[in-house]
Amino acid sequence: MIGSAVVLGAGVAGLAAAARLREYGWRVEVLERAAGLPESGIPLAVPCPELGGPEYRVRALHADGRVRAEGTRTVRITEYGALLRGFHEAAGDVVRFGVDVTDLGQLSGRDVVLAADGAHSVVRRALFGEGYEPRPVRGATWFGIATTPVASVTETRGHGARLLSFPLPDGRTGWFASARASEVFRDWQESLARDGEWLAHFRCRPLPRYAVRHIALLGDAAHPLDPEDGLCAALGDAHAVADALATAREVPAALTTYDRARRKQAQRLLRIERFAFRLR
Repeated sequence: MIGSAVVLGAGVAGLAAAARLREYGWRVEVLERAAGLPESGIPLAVPCPELGGPEYRVRALHADGRVRAEGTRTVRITEYGALLRGFHEAAGDVVRFGVDVTDLGQLSGRDVVLAADGAHSVVRRALFGEGYEPRPVRGATWFGIATTPVASVTETRGHGARLLSFPLPDGRTGWFASARASEVFRDWQESLARDGEWLAHFRCRPLPRYAVRHIALLGDAAHPLDPEDGLCAALGDAHAVADALATAREVPAALTTYDRARRKQAQRLLRIERFAFRLR
């Protein structure tokens, strides 16, 4: 099937879906509220098959330094702004920046609507109501760059916190730390703000479905997750919905296939996160 799609949101999920649909011959328009792509230098180590990357030695440690597991894994090391720019280039000249969508009527006239408008999704609110609005939870993720080099990708977990460090191409070390309770780092935030960035964690009630009629939700609009898991899940959503639309004969059947393929997997990730960090 070939048709027309409007994508709300020029994040990873929206741009990746637009790029893949264009590969299948679809006519795509992406609407983004911001004036342009962010210039963020947040470092990322993303173990997503969809992104590829070289093999790295990966170590998992307990908080006291004991090794839980180690081996090799394909990891894409990049930064968030560069990742978005790559998807933007792949999607082509289809993004309209500075468009603030506040009503679903603004998205009419296309065969399918893909809502990738983030944790505070306008489309999710319109479809499912305020009962599925995101709420902040007791946790946050901090990102930064250190000058001390490391040779492997290392994850340390314990005491309701997680630290991931990984080698950057320039010899420095990228890191991000997630804590169950943001007050753990409360006294650090002023100093961290000079060299790093941080994101609050949000959760919403699990949605009963990720597609309604000709509308599908992707990424954080469907399932707010922590940054690393959320990015991988967003890419999986983008590929799954584009592949389903390209191979089905009708949009409703395609979106039903997408919902069945992605909802249980994403909600399983959410349960794992809740167990790992005891988020309430």
